[in-house]
Amino acid sequence: MVGEHTVSSLLAGSLDRKLYTRFEDTIVPTSNGTTQIDHIVVSAFGIFVIETKNVAGWIFGRENDAKWTQVLFGKKWRFQNLLRQNYRHTRALAEFLMLGHSVFHSIVFFIGNCEFKTPMPRRVMNSGLSSYIHKFQSRCMDDVTVANIVRALRSLKVNPALTRQLHVASLGSAIGTNL
Repeated sequence: MVGEHTVSSLLAGSLDRKLYTRFEDTIVPTSNGTTQIDHIVVSAFGIFVIETKNVAGWIFGRENDAKWTQVLFGKKWRFQNLLRQNYRHTRALAEFLMLGHSVFHSIVFFIGNCEFKTPMPRRVMNSGLSSYIHKFQSRCMDDVTVANIVRALRSLKVNPALTRQLHVASLGSAIGTNL
């Protein structure tokens, strides 16, 4: 939550509200439950889907690895490749919004005192998030499409059926069916 709040503050202070609309902690319905997206930034330049990870230590991982590794004080922890997780987020959002996947930009942003020990793909970073978003200057959607997307995402934020509690229950039943 600290990492997500830090990114929210960073984006709020660096993105022009006339050009970019931000959404945090959004639960999106999927064909098999729900998915939770840390940050969505909507603009005529695309939809930026940001997965946030708040960690310290060394981070090892490659784009196609199923798991990445965190090393802290000599101990290792494996965690899901966040690019793969965010790919599922962008696919779910594309399906929900009925959009082509090409308008989505998947970003993994690490918060905390971490150091990448393997070369990370350009979409994985621990600094320069706003600069990266600002690099996209070609319009890929018109203003009407952007307004419709913003309206659809706002409807998710006020939908009482899409709560974190129901999302966690959805995850539990998905795990149970995969056992």
